[in-house]
Amino acid sequence: MKIRRIIFIIKNYFLDKDKNIKSHKDYRSKNYIEKKQLDKNYSYYIKNTEAKMTLKNCMLLFNEINNLFFSKNIKVNVSKKIIEYKEEQKFACQSIFQWQNKERNFTSNKYNDKQSAENECYLQFIMFMHKNGEIDDNFRIKM
Repeated sequence: MKIRRIIFIIKNYFLDKDKNIKSHKDYRSKNYIEKKQLDKNYSYYIKNTEAKMTLKNCMLLFNEINNLFFSKNIKVNVSKKIIEYKEEQKFACQSIFQWQNKERNFTSNKYNDKQSAENECYLQFIMFMHKNGEIDDNFRIKM
């Protein structure tokens, strides 16, 4: 294929008739996020809504869910214990979540910082809530 033909194809793909970049075009494949190798310990993905939760955004989601529970007069009590592995200079977190006469324990993997260890427990809690139908595919309460 000649270079001119390749340039023509690329221009037609990326530019509209007025030579502006097609900004509304989604160049990702349909299953982009699924194909991307996400570490299952550090993220949670729901295919039909494309909602994704990671260690970075799980604390915000937990706070939002907790506030929604609170608005419905349901209190979520969280007891946390940080375990320090001094020889490895790593941390883990053990958390107990209590709400509506229910209780669930979660333990994180080892991390270099305390916040990541704590966030994994929040991630596990929200995953548990979704899998048990207490929150929907957009991480909102179903009540």
